[in-house]
Amino acid sequence: MFSVLIDTSAYEELRLSFKGDIFDSLINLSKEQKIIIVSSIIIYEEMKAHLKESIATSINKIDKVSKDINRLSFGDLGAITTLLNDKEKLKNDLLKERLDRIDTFFDNAKIETLDISDVDINQILINYFAIKPPFGEGGKRKEFPDAFILYAFVQEYKDHLDQTCIVSNDPDWKKFAEGYPQTRYFESIRKMIDFILSDFDKTFTTMLREAIEGKSELLVEEIIEQINDGSFSVDDSWINPDEELDISSVKVDILDFNIISYTGETANIEVETLISYELRLWAADETASYKDDDTKEWVYFGVNQYKAAITKKVVIETEYYFDSHPTTLKESLGIGEVSIPDEVFYADDEERFELIKHWADEDYRD
Repeated sequence: MFSVLIDTSAYEELRLSFKGDIFDSLINLSKEQKIIIVSSIIIYEEMKAHLKESIATSINKIDKVSKDINRLSFGDLGAITTLLNDKEKLKNDLLKERLDRIDTFFDNAKIETLDISDVDINQILINYFAIKPPFGEGGKRKEFPDAFILYAFVQEYKDHLDQTCIVSNDPDWKKFAEGYPQTRYFESIRKMIDFILSDFDKTFTTMLREAIEGKSELLVEEIIEQINDGSFSVDDSWINPDEELDISSVKVDILDFNIISYTGETANIEVETLISYELRLWAADETASYKDDDTKEWVYFGVNQYKAAITKKVVIETEYYFDSHPTTLKESLGIGEVSIPDEVFYADDEERFELIKHWADEDYRD
């Protein structure tokens, strides 16, 4: 059984959702005594603080948008307006729901809580002044909580570090783990789960992985088809909402497969991909316009067409079905549900839009 320390950053990569296939797999692996999840009060308080900040920021943004909308709808958006009338209650209710989800996960999984009271503070201070991991150049003091967690972990499991894992996408945690080569380091929970499942059943997982990789082209075709059929949106008020967004040149590169769970007939796989496409959209020409004195609305004389080259690294949840018999697994393997995350169909204001064509309004309408 592996003792697995999961950092706040690894949970945050999954949006601190504490629901879905990955978290179900963590619970099952702990119940099957393949892993025990190691945590600490510091990690819990970090997650709580980050959730509180995120919820407050999101509600403030929604509130701002509601005040910037068309004057005919202002203050009369039904349930949205009702919720925003008491923002503090909304924040508290949302935070409670998310924290309850975290508590439910830790209640259902097999957990060990680190005792940081016996950590060698002298050693931490020595490493602090020597700028040794997890301390780094600049802002070193903020790494003190991480130092207590990591030193408590290696101290607690020093006699069997070869049966431990550290999961974090924090570079300072990675540098610290490099000082303990017996422990295994993973940058994501999905990669750790894939390792655990493969370690406990190398024969089957190897066959499954080979079968899945052999059907890569079919998966790519399915992903491209879904993207071409998808509904896209752009986070910019200047885009004409009445016009469709056109996409072209869709390309999908599969970077890695991660086995999250499997039974005798199905497997949940998270596929790391690099997706690229060209997005074309239309917007009113803001350089040729006037403000109507009566309606106070802007009237535009021309239309511009823009394009943007979009590239996203995306994890796609997939389900496969098969006959688990060694002689028929590869031939029987089929692709079930493929869930492409919403972020693929969304271009935020960080994307670069290039003007490629201009129409006078009358020419565009013709």
